[in-house]
Amino acid sequence: MENIKDTDLDFLLESLCETEDVDIENIELSEAEESALFLTALREECTNEEYNQLIMENAQEFELYGIIDSAEVATEALKNIVKFNKIANFNRIQKRAAITLAAKAGSPLYEKYALYRKKMIEFRVKIYEKFASASKKAAKTAISNSRRKASSIPSASGKSIVDKMDNQIKKMDK
Repeated sequence: MENIKDTDLDFLLESLCETEDVDIENIELSEAEESALFLTALREECTNEEYNQLIMENAQEFELYGIIDSAEVATEALKNIVKFNKIANFNRIQKRAAITLAAKAGSPLYEKYALYRKKMIEFRVKIYEKFASASKKAAKTAISNSRRKASSIPSASGKSIVDKMDNQIKKMDK
């Protein structure tokens, strides 16, 4: 990787971490962002079949109770995910093969890819470190809000959502 010029980003990582002045505590999530966190937490607690069934059967109810901001978006996303997963599995294999071949060939493109991927991971770790407590608080608040809203749903799916959100909150407390 010696032939890559002007790619030493360590100075940038250090200087940004030292000088960044962001008011983390006063950042609030939008309704759409809270919905996305809820759907992510729900997906973590369900099997694929259970998740698909909950969304397809209850999206309208979730929207009425304010748990998600758009039933239509959630159901359309679910349909697109199924289509995308079939295509993505093949593409992932093909892309992995391309990266492996580039590495074995000693390609300069691979060297740049490896360098910038490493730097991207370093920046991501710094973001996680800096925003850890604020992100935990925001996620916990969003999940708690979803849990509270779901508790007013009289059906079995409401109870199921409450239990799943309780599990997520317990995981966050560990």
